[in-house]
Amino acid sequence: MKKLFYVFMLALIALSVVALAACDNNSGETFAEGDELTLVIGYDEPQEIAIDLNGISREVTLPELFTAAKIEYEMVEGMLTKVDRLAPEPPEYIYLYTSVESDFDTSEYAKTMTFGDTELCSSGVGANDMSIVPGEIIYIGTITSPIDFFK
Repeated sequence: MKKLFYVFMLALIALSVVALAACDNNSGETFAEGDELTLVIGYDEPQEIAIDLNGISREVTLPELFTAAKIEYEMVEGMLTKVDRLAPEPPEYIYLYTSVESDFDTSEYAKTMTFGDTELCSSGVGANDMSIVPGEIIYIGTITSPIDFFK
């Protein structure tokens, strides 16, 4: 009888674990209808693009979003070198700003800017590691650096 009880309890625990895992996997895999972010490409007159996230994996990277939105881009050694028509030449480089606090640059070199009513901070992570969050603003601009990163 004891053996039957242990088998029953083990089966009950296994079913509970499977049920909890199934609930977790069904929620949050993709963005929902109405989820979007704003991408701004900082030309002389910044171009604002609303990116519809509906149905896109929550694990998506910024370069994958460019591909989904049919925005041309180029990367060299993990750095964006071109986004749409924005293709600066050294000593100017592409610089990313974000409204997502977890991606803020916390170093002494952090820069801030305002877009509309939203305060943005330079990203402390690269394009492949940026958080993609509904309602987010990602501003892609340029910065001049005394260092040539591609030498």
